[in-house]
Amino acid sequence: SSDVCSSDLSLYAMAAKGFRYGGINDLPATANNPIPTTYKSDWLWDYEVGLRTNWLHNTLQADVTAYYIDYKNPIIAQTTQGGLIGLGYSDNVGAAVGKGIEPSLLWKTPLRGLTFNAAGSVSSAHSTVPFTDSSGKFIAPGQEMPGANHLQGTAGLSYLRPLAWGVRGGPNVGYTYVGKGWSDINHDAVINGFGLLNAGLVFDGFLFHSHATLAINGNNLLNATKPTAAAIGSALLTQQAITTYALTPPRTLSVRLGLEL
Repeated sequence: SSDVCSSDLSLYAMAAKGFRYGGINDLPATANNPIPTTYKSDWLWDYEVGLRTNWLHNTLQADVTAYYIDYKNPIIAQTTQGGLIGLGYSDNVGAAVGKGIEPSLLWKTPLRGLTFNAAGSVSSAHSTVPFTDSSGKFIAPGQEMPGANHLQGTAGLSYLRPLAWGVRGGPNVGYTYVGKGWSDINHDAVINGFGLLNAGLVFDGFLFHSHATLAINGNNLLNATKPTAAAIGSALLTQQAITTYALTPPRTLSVRLGLEL
């Protein structure tokens, strides 16, 4: 990586390589399910360029990062066909690419203690070689990769001020959006496409010579219920196709007390 810096501006470029180990599928291959005995390790090159700027006497920070990912042999999940129960195994798509832009903003507003933050991404990720899935379906290059979404973002406000007896406290609120994507390379089921509203109160100070923090948080206040993952299978007796979903956690309230001795 390399950097170019000044007091209010910094520019960086980076190239990084990563990988995951392959493995062994412990399911036997059949005429209906030519399961590969093994699946390969996958690896990628990640190329990034980013810009960080400071404005208004360092009270406003605006960043933007652009990236391009060259992905070789990405590991994906597949499901056996034609049996009483669909069983999962791993396979490789030959290659894929991902690219996107990620802006972010942090603003310490003129109102002392009030901070606004926002971040987001606009991206795409798709295969670049043909692939035949577990059902025998031919998937042409350009298929959107599982779990990828074109748009996601978060924004929040926090207010933290001195109260009394050395204690600080205040509210915070945030909203997170995750755009729609697909559960698998076959595009059998849509997942995500939801927003979550969260809010809370936080207090911190010293208690008996220890730093204490009390946090009260409400998550998913609007109780949004959307799928975050999906699996395709068939009913045990009727063999009717069924889709099983994992959903966003319901509205929750949590209280956390921490002590640092």
